[in-house]
Amino acid sequence: MWNTFHAVTTMTPTPPRIILLFSGKRKSGKDYVTDLIQKRLTAEICCILRLSAPLKQQYAKVQYSIQLLTCVDDAESECGLDEGVKFDWIIRNDGADDVLEEQLEGLLALIKAREDSNTQNSIKLD
Repeated sequence: MWNTFHAVTTMTPTPPRIILLFSGKRKSGKDYVTDLIQKRLTAEICCILRLSAPLKQQYAKVQYSIQLLTCVDDAESECGLDEGVKFDWIIRNDGADDVLEEQLEGLLALIKAREDSNTQNSIKLD
């Protein structure tokens, strides 16, 4: 059972000011949603780091590379690691573009508010 995480962070020579960590099942739209956020924030200040693939690859190389067989887990239990985690924001990606857009606008407003409260150099949203 693998849980997939994606992080979106602002790119600066200093440590990131905001990190968004996305967790969800396979094919739930994490790539799609994080790409939409990056387009709005721009690639100059926003970077997407995909964590699950490199972690799986390293695990396969270090632990039992000869014996390793890979498979896909399509079971509902794929997000079992989400149990007991309190999320600050939940994005429902069920195919309704207008609903998704409304959720992203709310998230971007939250990001901007947090950034404004942390620094005088606010994020410019497109």
